[in-house]
Amino acid sequence: MAETFKYFPEWQSHVFDTNKKGYNPQIAWWLAYCSQIAYENKITVAKYLKIANFENVIFFDAQGSQAFLAKHPGVEPGQPFAVLAFRGTENDSIDILTDINFVRRLFPNENIVEEVQATAAESKKNISQPPDKKLYAHGGFLQGVENIWGCALRDGIKQKFFPDETSQWLGSPGISNAICQLKDTPLYITGHSLGGALATMAAYKAVIYELDGTIKIGGIYTFGSPRVAQFDLANEINNYFGDRSYRVVNFIDVIPRIPLRVPPLWHFKHIHHLVYFNSNRQVVLGKQNSFALLLEDISVILLVLLEVGLSFLTFGRYTPVTIKKHMINEYIKDIEASLKC
Repeated sequence: MAETFKYFPEWQSHVFDTNKKGYNPQIAWWLAYCSQIAYENKITVAKYLKIANFENVIFFDAQGSQAFLAKHPGVEPGQPFAVLAFRGTENDSIDILTDINFVRRLFPNENIVEEVQATAAESKKNISQPPDKKLYAHGGFLQGVENIWGCALRDGIKQKFFPDETSQWLGSPGISNAICQLKDTPLYITGHSLGGALATMAAYKAVIYELDGTIKIGGIYTFGSPRVAQFDLANEINNYFGDRSYRVVNFIDVIPRIPLRVPPLWHFKHIHHLVYFNSNRQVVLGKQNSFALLLEDISVILLVLLEVGLSFLTFGRYTPVTIKKHMINEYIKDIEASLKC
């Protein structure tokens, strides 16, 4: 029986309320477990998702990027939801620090079509990106999403230009093709570490599909995500998603502190509302990037340098606390402590 509940233990008692606004620890619980199980092999993922009553699981795997999409009928009747979970860094030690590619890359601008801009204005969505505005993202993370994004043609293009005939964009299928089949089922996008960064990039690529009514994005929850976007792009993402997006951070986790903010070359900025767990596993909402947080970032960076040195001196027998606290199981413990599980 213990193995049966390795993931999503007693899931029936954790209501996934898709109508509730703001940070929801029950939703965080579900998405943290989805982020954790994403590290498993496909057979294990399928097995435990089925135990937790998920259905219609689709796997994405290309050029090192991995994710899965699964639909759930709802813990309570009438509240189905879908989860797109990205796999994070495979290694679980100091090698995590080497998985950062600092090169920035221009985010593909799919929001320049005039009718999409008009739709955004009419729906009062805060998409302010003009055609000539350049938005930069973390090159490695953006490429990771594009590896498995696919080739779905948005309903808006079909209806605008080809209302009476079939139009297709032929190419390798991927995430975009799968999410377009969800219809009105709210989609929640999540991931841990590198997976959280990929989730953020995927969410912004999916904006154009939501604007024309192809999909509905319920929320974004990331766990221990590094910085993923430069200043202008981060603001665009924040403005659009508002209180639908949350960035969960453990107080001493080093990964959310990188890449360092070094304007103007590496002017990477965090996105989402911060959900901060302190050393007592108590949750703090609304904690902003204040001067105190800057000092904390610096202190954690200095601590990890000291711990990395100690790990090398002990031939890897010492695992840095700043790395250990980055593990997804630590985030699950934080969330379950807040829920008093």
